[in-house]
Amino acid sequence: LPESPAERAGIHPGDYLEAIDDIDIAYAHMTPDEAIAVLRGPDGSTVSLTLRTDGGSDRKEILLNRRPLSMKAIRSEVVENELGKTGYVRIHLFTSTAREELVDNLRGMIADGVDAIVVDVRNCLGGVFQEALVIASAFIDCPDCVLVQTLDGNGIERNHIVENQRCVLPGVIVPTNIPMAVLVNGGSASSSEVLAVALKENGRATLIGERTFGKGLIQHSFVLRDGSAVTMTVAEYVTPRRHQHVQNKGARPDIACRAAPAKSAAEDLCLERASRALLVPPTNGTLIGNKT
Repeated sequence: LPESPAERAGIHPGDYLEAIDDIDIAYAHMTPDEAIAVLRGPDGSTVSLTLRTDGGSDRKEILLNRRPLSMKAIRSEVVENELGKTGYVRIHLFTSTAREELVDNLRGMIADGVDAIVVDVRNCLGGVFQEALVIASAFIDCPDCVLVQTLDGNGIERNHIVENQRCVLPGVIVPTNIPMAVLVNGGSASSSEVLAVALKENGRATLIGERTFGKGLIQHSFVLRDGSAVTMTVAEYVTPRRHQHVQNKGARPDIACRAAPAKSAAEDLCLERASRALLVPPTNGTLIGNKT
């Protein structure tokens, strides 16, 4: 989860947990619920984890300090170096609150004269589908451009275009001459992937990081009278131009970078790579992530 002790310790989505406080999970036949119970503990206490890295055989020992989770909707700052100013915004969950805070922060960054924008959705599990569309429209100055296409259970296709989001967000927030990138990894799912593919396939952003999770289903949850709930899949979305399915496949990054989000944006390796990709002109003189 964003801003969690695990993320700050450099644990990646897909890393395999082998032992907790020297208790071998497989040998103890520990269920996921039992593992969660062992992981939990008093605020300030420590827990030792043995992990195997995703796709490898290397093992690592990590000591975590337990603390309560308190996520803000977004986190943002401006990072300045010899290349220029990069506005950095990290989305933790797609909600109306996150969208409102994002828009306010983007306006402040534009007023501050940033040279590039980087949106970070690493380890963001999603949120409200519609909010991802509205946020994407803040970067695209093309009313008829398709953000994503959905296919419902009756086989009815629907194009979700930029113009349809203008009732919530009246216009473009970030001018299209400001290049941008989206940071993704295996923990970027659902609405995070909607935002990423909408910006990538409309030529507005470069994807940097790792292949995303691959949740291309749109689901609604309904609470029942007894307190239980039912989750219903109502549609699937595909990418706007290539019409590729995201479900179980994910979105491929344009530039590979495997590094956990850092506590400080100035220390984030993937953010540094994104800034250089956006602000150092390639040989043909065209900035990456700039539609123009």
